[in-house]
Amino acid sequence: MTKKTISAIIPVIGDYLQVQPPLAHLVSQLSEAFAIDGVRLEVIFVADGAHWNQTIDASDLPASAPSVFITEPAQSMPACLFNRGAQEARGDYVAFLWPGTPILDWTHSLSRLAMNIKDGEPAVAGRVAHFATGEHPVESWLWSCEGFEPNGYPSGWIELADIVPMEATLVRRSVFQELGGFSTSPLLQRGFWWDFSLRLSRRHEIRSIDVASPQSRWSWHVYPLTADVGVSGDMMARRVMRGAGTVHSPAGGIEVDWADVASFALSIADADLERLNRQLRRFASIAGLENACLPDARESPMTPLRLTVLGGPNEPAHNQLCFFNFFQLLERDNLITWRTSLDTAATSADMLNSDLVIFSRVKTQAGCALMEFCKANGIPTIYMLDDNWFSIGSEWKEYEGLFKPGAPMFENFMFCLERADVCLTYNKVLAEDLAPYAPNLVVMPTNIDLSLFQRQPREPRKKKIVGYVGSARQDTSAFRALRELVEERDDVEVFVMSNAVPEELRSLPAGKVQFQPYVFSYKRYAEIVCRRAPDILIAPLGETRTEASKCPNKYLEIAAVGAAGVFSKVEPYVSHIAHDKTGIMVEDRADEWKDAIRGLLDNEDARASVARQALAHVTDHFSTERVLDQFWTLIRNTANTREFQR
Repeated sequence: MTKKTISAIIPVIGDYLQVQPPLAHLVSQLSEAFAIDGVRLEVIFVADGAHWNQTIDASDLPASAPSVFITEPAQSMPACLFNRGAQEARGDYVAFLWPGTPILDWTHSLSRLAMNIKDGEPAVAGRVAHFATGEHPVESWLWSCEGFEPNGYPSGWIELADIVPMEATLVRRSVFQELGGFSTSPLLQRGFWWDFSLRLSRRHEIRSIDVASPQSRWSWHVYPLTADVGVSGDMMARRVMRGAGTVHSPAGGIEVDWADVASFALSIADADLERLNRQLRRFASIAGLENACLPDARESPMTPLRLTVLGGPNEPAHNQLCFFNFFQLLERDNLITWRTSLDTAATSADMLNSDLVIFSRVKTQAGCALMEFCKANGIPTIYMLDDNWFSIGSEWKEYEGLFKPGAPMFENFMFCLERADVCLTYNKVLAEDLAPYAPNLVVMPTNIDLSLFQRQPREPRKKKIVGYVGSARQDTSAFRALRELVEERDDVEVFVMSNAVPEELRSLPAGKVQFQPYVFSYKRYAEIVCRRAPDILIAPLGETRTEASKCPNKYLEIAAVGAAGVFSKVEPYVSHIAHDKTGIMVEDRADEWKDAIRGLLDNEDARASVARQALAHVTDHFSTERVLDQFWTLIRNTANTREFQR
């Protein structure tokens, strides 16, 4: 078996009295790591200043162990040291270790990660970062969903919290270099890993491995650095969320990236910028940085808004569609900074630093407390709901105990809804049920970021692809019709992206059904469906009020993919689709589904025409750019009601 080659980078940095004892302990036990089966390990120490030169005793390391010792000028920037170590690394993968990390636990996790990583895989990580649930003080960027353990690390969850365990992660070195290494921005002195893991997740998959993360004495959020920039956790989180997290310094740079501060300063209010500059001057003085370049005051008269989105672990896809599509356009013009947080982890301090707080489908007791705090302190709030929680308890058996008067989830939802300054929804049927409890109700069109959908040309192929993309459906007539068509014809195969293959399709031969499990990353979801390039996508929906209250997202996505859509003749599709032009609508009978799908399969011109007209309609009416003005007007008008200005 070919051994995995891994470069472990160890920064030697921080307050000497606190760091030296755990550093000595780490070095004394490091020889254990060189005995990992299937791993060829090199260790790279990078010291922050010459005063560390005599503190590392390598006599306990095996004579044959490849070890590198580097000294860099002191800057009190851990990211610079990690990047310098990566420049020296020769392994296929890089791993990360620092004083205070129990070496035996780290060795065990590294062994499991190396054993499970696949050839060419960009990154794997162990279970959720321990500091997120350990003894450290509760902070709003930490994971606090008891009993909810992610089975992977999509970007939507990393936006909510700094959950990827740095000390239990393997990253392919070429991927680390591709992403430019760690940001060396002073704004990310303590958030460089969160920023990197988010950028990584937006470009690649971080697969999780079932191995415990070492219980480090210090995460980088609390590590005893000699010089602390002192940036607030709130500002750090807003910088982490910024766009694709561009690294301004050269790939794997080892100099402090002052240009990043200047770029982000354009989105910071004058008072906050003055405070930040005082902190940066103090940091540069203590760290001995003579090339500090502080940002100038903004020239724009408009003060950027600080937006905060609260929600649970199941809300990232909703947040992407309802908010983040817009945020990514607004932040380019430096109109906003934004962050998102678990409602169970956010604190009152996060609310005070916000000009507007958006409660996205919040239904927890902690969320109620935050809503009360906002009301008491004059902080404007928007409550967003895109599912009908009034009807679902009586119409869908699996929700009957959760959404009914008296049930905690329902009562928490109602508490927040009735106190929010604005209620935002996207469906007129749902708006009817919300209206008695939300006097300031706004109904907006939903939107779609078409740039995420890189449509593939429909080249001539022997078999047409008919697909279904979505969650499980109570109605089954569409799937019965699809099964019968596939059984009758040799020129059709099925693509399903869901939590499971519908029962009606399970009897089909394996070669005729391609199944893709649901993914939490909306960007990856769009990439996967576009890559499959289905010719026809079906969108069955029942006739309950709950289903009539949904957003027409499937219509928008089917058009964005470039497929022709067949839809149930019910709301919300009836209000958005022109039959035989932008989609085919059918009654809920297997024969109608079958005739509609067959008709499109047999008529390439009709299929292409429906797909073309649907895309044109969606582009003109529902693209993020088209809806942006309505959204920005809502945000500005609501934020301007704040009673206490900065």
